[in-house]
Amino acid sequence: MFPSFSGLSRSPSISKRVYDTIAILLISLAAIAIAWRMLRDGINGLGDLSWHMTWIQHFALELTETIYPRWLGGTNYGYGSPTFVFYPPLVYYLGALLRRSGFDIQQTIAVLCTIALFISGLGFYIYTARKWGKLAAVVGALFYVSAPQLTNLAYFGGIPALFAQPLMPLGLYFTDKALEQPRWKVVLALFWAVVALTHVPTLLLCTIAWVGYLFVLMIQQSWKRILPLFASAGIGFGLAGFFLLPAVLEQSFANIKALKAVNGGFQANMIGSGQLQLLPLSQLQKMAYIYVHQGIAILIFSAIALTLWNRKTVLRPALGVLGFAIALAFMMSILSAPVWEASPTLQMVQFPVRLLGMFALAGGISCTIAVYALQRSRLKILFALIIVAVLVANFRYSFQLARRLPTLNHAGRGTIMNLETIKAIVHDPYSDNLIDLPEYRPPLDDGKIPEPLRGQAPVMEAPKTAKIDIKRWTGQSRVLNIDTPEPAILKLRTYYHPAWQGKANEAKLDLSKAKDGTIEIRVPSGKSEVKLWYGWTTIFTIGVAVSSLSAIALILLWRWV
Repeated sequence: MFPSFSGLSRSPSISKRVYDTIAILLISLAAIAIAWRMLRDGINGLGDLSWHMTWIQHFALELTETIYPRWLGGTNYGYGSPTFVFYPPLVYYLGALLRRSGFDIQQTIAVLCTIALFISGLGFYIYTARKWGKLAAVVGALFYVSAPQLTNLAYFGGIPALFAQPLMPLGLYFTDKALEQPRWKVVLALFWAVVALTHVPTLLLCTIAWVGYLFVLMIQQSWKRILPLFASAGIGFGLAGFFLLPAVLEQSFANIKALKAVNGGFQANMIGSGQLQLLPLSQLQKMAYIYVHQGIAILIFSAIALTLWNRKTVLRPALGVLGFAIALAFMMSILSAPVWEASPTLQMVQFPVRLLGMFALAGGISCTIAVYALQRSRLKILFALIIVAVLVANFRYSFQLARRLPTLNHAGRGTIMNLETIKAIVHDPYSDNLIDLPEYRPPLDDGKIPEPLRGQAPVMEAPKTAKIDIKRWTGQSRVLNIDTPEPAILKLRTYYHPAWQGKANEAKLDLSKAKDGTIEIRVPSGKSEVKLWYGWTTIFTIGVAVSSLSAIALILLWRWV
C-alpha cells in the first residue's frame, strides 16, 4: 500500500513509555466518545445491525453444542441457516464471549464497536510511530479513529468491517517487521489468517493493495527479500482454509451470487451514481458525504506536507499516500465502472464504497506526515490549528450523526426501523421468530429463493398414520422416534444443506431437498429411531486438512527462520 521509508526521526524529550501511555489514553477516550451514544442509550437497529445481533445471539447459543457453529438452527423461523459456512466467525466468538460474560445484546454491540474503534487507533499508532514519531502518530491515530467512515460503520452495523480497520495498518507494520526480522514472517502469516476470519471483502481488497505494496517494495529492495512474504500470506490463507474452502466451493448450495445484486449491485453503489450523488452533502449518513469529507481532509494534509517538506522523507511518502488516495477515489467513483464490470472478483466486494475504509487509512497517514513535517516549521502554529480544525470536524461529524439517530432506549421523536424485529432480537431471540439472510438459503429448482413460514411444526409433513415422538431437536441435531405401518416420507422444518447427515436405526439415512428447500427423509415401515446431525462436508474436511498442514508449515517456518 505505501513504501517503507526508514530513517525518520522519533519524537524527542518525553520518554517512550510516557508517550505510549498518553497515546493509549487519548485513543481510548476518543473511542469511548464516538461510541458514547450507543454505550449510554443502546442501539438503533439500522443497516446490517439486525443481522449481526441475530447472529451473535444464535452463535453464542450454538457454542453450547459445537466449537465451530457453522449452522444457526434457530434463524429463518426455525428452518435454520448455514450462515457461518459463508460468513467469517472471529468477531462472533468475541461477541459470544461478551454475551456469556453477562452483557446483554445491546451492551455487547456497543462494547464491540468501542473495542474496534480503540484497536483501530492503537493499530494505526503502532504502525506510524516507528516511521514518523510518536507525536505525529498519536495525532494521526485520533484522525483515523474519528474518521467518518469508522463512525458510520459503528452506527450502521458494519461490525466485522469495523474490526477489519485496525488490521490494515497492522498489516503494513507486520510486513515491514518481516523484512527486518525473519521470525515476523510467522506473525504476518497469522495476520492474514485473522483477516480471512474477520471480513471477506476486506480480505480481498487488502490482498490486492498488499500485492501492489510489495511490488513497490521490489523497486527499492531485492525481490529475494520480498518473495518469502508471499509464502507467509499463503500459509495464512491456508490456516483459514477450514473457512475459506467451504465459503468458496459450497456456494452452489446457497444463493450467494445474489449478493452481487444487493442494493442495486456495484454500479448503484459508486460515488456519482443515482443512489450516491455528490450533491447535496447535507445527509451525514450518505457515503457521498463521507467521500467528500475524507477527500478534503486528505487534500489539506497533503498540501501542508508538500508545502513544508524540507526532507525527502516527507516528500516521497506524502506523494505516495496522495497518489494512493487518488486511486481509491477513482475506484469508488462512477468513472471506474468499466473496471468493476470487467472483474467478477471485484464485484464480490459488493460495494465499491467499501474502499472508504482504506480511504480513511490514507487520511490518517497523510495527517501523520503533515504533523511530522510541521514540527520544524516556523508556521507550525498556523498549520497545527488547521489540523486541529480537521480533527474537530471529524468528531463533530460523529456527534451529529449519533444525535440524529434514535436508539431503542431513547427514541425521542425518531422512528426506529423494524422496531418489532429489533425488540424480538433483544428480548426474545430463541423462539423461532427471527429471519436470516435470504442469500444463505438453498436455491430452488426454478432459481428462486425460498421463503420460510412462521409458526411451522418441526415435522411439517408426514402421513397421518405415522406416530412421531420428537426426543431431541436442537440447532445441531435432531432425534425422532417414528412408528409407521408403511414406508413414509417426512418433511422437516430444516433447510437442506449437504452437511446434514442422518441414520435410521443406525443405518444410513438418505436426505433430499424438497421443493421448498427443506429436508425430506424416507423412513422404512415399523419403528425407527431417526438421528440427524449437522456434520462435515467433504469440502470442509479438506479445508480442515489444509488448515492442519498450514499449521505444521507455520511451526516449521518458526523453527527454520
